[in-house]
Amino acid sequence: MSEMPPNRRFPGNRKPWMRLTSSGMEIAICAIALGVVGLGFDSWLDLEKPYCSAAGGLVGFSLGMVRLIRLATQLNSSQSAPLETTQVTKKNKDRRP
Repeated sequence: MSEMPPNRRFPGNRKPWMRLTSSGMEIAICAIALGVVGLGFDSWLDLEKPYCSAAGGLVGFSLGMVRLIRLATQLNSSQSAPLETTQVTKKNKDRRP
């Protein structure tokens, strides 16, 4: 069995821009899915105007945006923490014991 590269083994090891790109699809899927649920309620309640569809789409879009903001905040904090602790200055690098 061939070994997979380390960045392909687990989805958590993806590059940050790939994770943010896929979250755009999450926004669309949430908005469409809840819009379709709202459409079902509209037809079940025999409403003339698609009030539930509009509300479902807006709620889905809002939930997708909350997910995107949480992901961006998480990626920002996970990227900035290691840089501060592992940063090596040139003076320390050139010193030899």
